[in-house]
Amino acid sequence: MPYLFVTRGVLDALSDSRVVSDTLDLTEVRLGEDVFTPLTPATFSLTLSNTGAGIVASGTACATFRTRCVRCLCEYDTDVDAEVDGFYVEVGDDVDLPEEQEREFITDERIDLEPAVVQSLVLSLPFAPLHSPDCAGICPSCGVDRNEVACACAPDAGGSPFAALKDLFGVEEDV
Repeated sequence: MPYLFVTRGVLDALSDSRVVSDTLDLTEVRLGEDVFTPLTPATFSLTLSNTGAGIVASGTACATFRTRCVRCLCEYDTDVDAEVDGFYVEVGDDVDLPEEQEREFITDERIDLEPAVVQSLVLSLPFAPLHSPDCAGICPSCGVDRNEVACACAPDAGGSPFAALKDLFGVEEDV
């Protein structure tokens, strides 16, 4: 859902700026097999500044998401804080910008802040979500959650992809 901001007052003079603080509703985010369901709207505070070349938006955004731990599959909530950056130019004023420069266009004296806020939050989501850094995960043999129950299963030494390496090196002897 777009969050349109009228640029009058920012584009009037070089170095003019405005602070925009508000909330933005989010939709579910899927990153591979991981699903992040927003529990709160994104809260953001951005400073919009006229640089002469365009408008630079910088600030922060935060939201709370529910997802599953990749080790034990329990659902948990995670707070995500992100740095937001955006660059907006008038149509036609981007000819001198480098091709790799990311930019959005000012259309009818308006800019849409939603893509910059959402993109920054998505980039700040965990790559492999863990409900706790020391999550023990699920036992591959009996399937119990090792965070709740200690299982009696023996570790599978032969299942390691590195097990074949032990035959390449002799047993070290104490010198």
